[in-house]
Amino acid sequence: NLEDSAMEDATVSLRFEEKSGIGLQLLCPGLHTIGKDSRKDMVDITINNKSVSNKHAILEVGRSGEDHFITDLGSLNGTRVGHSINSKKNRRIKRMIKTQLSDGVYITFGNETAEFRIPSLNTTLQQKKALERAPPSPTQPLDRTQS
Repeated sequence: NLEDSAMEDATVSLRFEEKSGIGLQLLCPGLHTIGKDSRKDMVDITINNKSVSNKHAILEVGRSGEDHFITDLGSLNGTRVGHSINSKKNRRIKRMIKTQLSDGVYITFGNETAEFRIPSLNTTLQQKKALERAPPSPTQPLDRTQS
């Protein structure tokens, strides 16, 4: 199963606030461009928010637990990193300078915030199984064909 393979390869996750509609993003090692440009060849994670620049930031996911970085690409509203869910308490990172990330920090792109996690493989697989068992959301119709 391709989805299970992606889960096993993922080394970090970004969990966006519920209001964003983006949800949980599992990321494999490599460079991931973040922005609001919806052309798939321009960004890897699309944030549909006017406070986010077309090409806002690059998230570099390394293979080890200490090799993860965020770089603001000169965005108008900036990128903030810190340990507070309140983005105003977190520091705005300098443009075009790689900033190292650690487990549990919050990253704010414009005014959209995500929690950065470096889960173990077991944690990632447990998250997947929990999501599969979760009841459907109130806005999601029930599939009555399954018993």
